[in-house]
Amino acid sequence: MTSYTIRKAVETDLPSLAAMLRISWKDTYTGLLPDDEIDRTIARIYSVDALRNAIQDSDWTGYYIAVKDGVVLGAGGGAFKSPDSSELYVIYVHPEMRYRGIGRRLLDAITAELIMQGAKDQWVSVTQDNAKGVPFYEARGFELKGTRGAWRKDKHTGEDVYDENRQTLRFWRQLVEGE
Repeated sequence: MTSYTIRKAVETDLPSLAAMLRISWKDTYTGLLPDDEIDRTIARIYSVDALRNAIQDSDWTGYYIAVKDGVVLGAGGGAFKSPDSSELYVIYVHPEMRYRGIGRRLLDAITAELIMQGAKDQWVSVTQDNAKGVPFYEARGFELKGTRGAWRKDKHTGEDVYDENRQTLRFWRQLVEGE
């Protein structure tokens, strides 16, 4: 594969980042979630305006992106759950670019930043039956530790809630400096 760069997303990346995230999210969740929920989530989270706010938010790593010639091929980010425990929020790779090491390199960049800031472990939630996510994380040393309700935005209140009717798998791994 020709080369690409891993770096933090900036304002000029937003249209390409939004397009890649919309395509990847739809590809990942079609058949796992209702179509109307997929469309609502994409409209709310992956619009250029929402992504602009996300890259300016200092409560997480921001979006790391894999980019080639101005086209975003993949993206991911994470944050701290507690002073020494981190959470991977998202990693998506364009469906046509999967299985080329992009997701692994994104995970490595995010993890390196979190380790540098003191993370000793890392968590990630994966939708049950996500045939793309589960094997990716297991291959990188994450162990299944349990389940919890899936995060979603309440349609009526707009608040973040955990939906106990739909469980996500909770994976964990110990982090080692220099990973």
